[in-house]
Amino acid sequence: MPRSDTTRGGESTRACEEIEAEMWGVWSGDEELAFSEHSRSTLIERMIDKISVADKTGCWEWTAATAKKYGYIWDGDKLVRSHRLSLRLALDAGEFDENLNCNHRCDNPPCVNPSHLRQGTQRENILESRLTKLTEKDVREIKSRYRKNDVTMRELGEDFGVGQPAVSLIVNEKRWGHVSVKCE
Repeated sequence: MPRSDTTRGGESTRACEEIEAEMWGVWSGDEELAFSEHSRSTLIERMIDKISVADKTGCWEWTAATAKKYGYIWDGDKLVRSHRLSLRLALDAGEFDENLNCNHRCDNPPCVNPSHLRQGTQRENILESRLTKLTEKDVREIKSRYRKNDVTMRELGEDFGVGQPAVSLIVNEKRWGHVSVKCE
């Protein structure tokens, strides 16, 4: 049963049963997705036993075998990264592309929460990891300064330690879209 990191008076802030039900709901999908000798339900049970939920971040952190901070699990055929298997279980059959990376939106390698994962290229992963180092205050300043037309995206990137493509994603609302700036 998954463990919850945050407790009050010895009791979890979220009941283990509630968390486990959420995991089953996310991972229960198209049974057509083949997993060698292991059934989907067996893999889900095995994964749930190896996860600790971080209540503050919502990360489902892998507690079993790791290498370079990433979790590993046997899928019945081979040893696979646990976050890739988690996303594969969450997607419908045919949606998971083995040729793409499984990127962490939370920038937390042990996390296997599918809502924190997405498929993408290595370039996108590097770019997004830089974006996670910015604060909401930084993003507001980037948006505000860019809207005033007194600085280029490249200059903003240099000021905040990110590249021009990262600034472009911010000012075009493709990343950090939830952060708004008051019109001046």
